[in-house]
Order: sequence, then C-alpha cells, then structure tokens
Amino acid sequence: MFEVTDTVQEIAREIGSRIAALRLARRMTQAELALRSGVSKHTVERIESGDGNPGLCGFIRVCQVIGELKGFGTLLPEVELSPSEVFAGKSLPKRARKVSARAITWGDEE
Repeated sequence: MFEVTDTVQEIAREIGSRIAALRLARRMTQAELALRSGVSKHTVERIESGDGNPGLCGFIRVCQVIGELKGFGTLLPEVELSPSEVFAGKSLPKRARKVSARAITWGDEE
C-alpha cells in the first residue's frame, strides 16, 4: 500500500518491483516483454527498477502486455461531470462591447 508520506522514488521502486513480479509470474523475460510491448529492454529495466522516467506510454504498453491495464480503472476512476457542475461557483467571462466615448455621427449633420 502506498502512503502519502512515500516519496515519488519509493513509489516508483514499488511499482517497478510489482511489474517485475507480474512479468516473472507470466514467465516472461525482460527482452520478451520489451519486444511484445514495443519498447526497448532498457525501458523495461528502468520501469522495473523505478529508476528515471521511462515515459507514460511505455509504462502503459508494458502494463497492457502483462495484463494489468484493468487496474488503471481503479487507480483513476472515470468522473462524469455535467457542464453546470464543472462551472459551478465560477463566473464565466462576460463579453462586452467596447463603447466609444465619441458621439455617433451619420455625416449629414450641420
């Protein structure tokens, strides 16, 4: 379980070790996972070690191949808001016409 006090690096290492365990449970090598995910072996190594920033798309492809993409629905549940809920409490900018201080003339005044 992740704690609010965990550092980003601690969370990355924990996620990486879980991905490595899932890969091994599916009897895949890092090279095979990389090939099937369309990422480099180095990217798989970085994800599993929690080192650096492997990129979100590569991470998602790896999760897809090991069959864990369904977990993203729990991690980031879909939130449906109506437009009125989105703008509730926020005033929208008013469109106003700039009014000139000069009097309007038609050209036929004397």
